[in-house]
Amino acid sequence: MVPRGTGVIQLSLNDKRDINRTTIGQDKHPLIIVDGFLENPENLVTSAGQLDDFSSDDGNFYPGVRKPTPDAYISCLTTFLEHFLGASCDVLSSMFSIVNQDPSTLKPMQSIPHFDTSNKNQLGVVHYLCGPEQGGTSFYRHKATGFERITDERKSRYLRTLERQATTSGLPKPGYIDGETDLFERFAKVEAKFNRLIIYPSNLLHTGDILKVDTQNQDIKSLRLTTTNFVRVF
Repeated sequence: MVPRGTGVIQLSLNDKRDINRTTIGQDKHPLIIVDGFLENPENLVTSAGQLDDFSSDDGNFYPGVRKPTPDAYISCLTTFLEHFLGASCDVLSSMFSIVNQDPSTLKPMQSIPHFDTSNKNQLGVVHYLCGPEQGGTSFYRHKATGFERITDERKSRYLRTLERQATTSGLPKPGYIDGETDLFERFAKVEAKFNRLIIYPSNLLHTGDILKVDTQNQDIKSLRLTTTNFVRVF
């Protein structure tokens, strides 16, 4: 069940949006970039409320706080995806998200790229409600295995390799990853842009490009505000 936001807000899709469909990586993974997604994105930002309305979730590794998006947004997202993809879509989760965790406090798993699921039928959708100064999203290849996408068949081998590397190479230092490391290399990057939406397979190794974190700032309009969405296609 998708967590639902509260309140009534007016949102509509932008008929003049610009859609760029491309592929990335050695295996040519699909990536869709939609600029000008909503006609009235400022309404969505307003509906996010204040930082005090957000909360952290100890049940996952997200380095920040979240809040459910409103029903009107989920409706817009579903309408667009089903029309564009020509398939039925189920929005599993849709959350406003703000990264605000101090880099020095990150756990090892937060300091490397991640995959959301090994399910090949799930998409990740990020909608930037911030500018390029906050950082976009990057996609990575695991050097030892060559994996860019973690499928059900690859998952065990990938996790075993990471575990072995933790004992031989050591754990990564706390901090947000930005570019190549001893274990990973970046093969694609999308810049953040206000009202830009990106769509990609959820099992790609990826991470947000967190360029700055201000743990004292309470103004969400000057923070890395996005919506993060998980969508099953069938």
